[in-house]
Amino acid sequence: MTRVPKAISVAQSIHAELVQLSKPPEEGFASATQPVLSMTVVRGTRGYIERTANQINGTYEHGWYDACAVMRDPRVTAFCCLCLLRL
Repeated sequence: MTRVPKAISVAQSIHAELVQLSKPPEEGFASATQPVLSMTVVRGTRGYIERTANQINGTYEHGWYDACAVMRDPRVTAFCCLCLLRL
């Protein structure tokens, strides 16, 4: 009978560890290519500009063209934000 509580404890420990390991990274992954914006243009600027350029490249790289268009066009982004605020 003592094996069951120990097995449950081990299973809970493994589960907790897997939850931590399966979380997405805070910063995201770097885009492998630079099909839309060259990172040499934005490197050394403000951090949010570098992150946004990386996200624009990543969305295009993965074929998420609508998301890429939204990311690169601030007017569309502002429009989406206004729409979300009205929900």
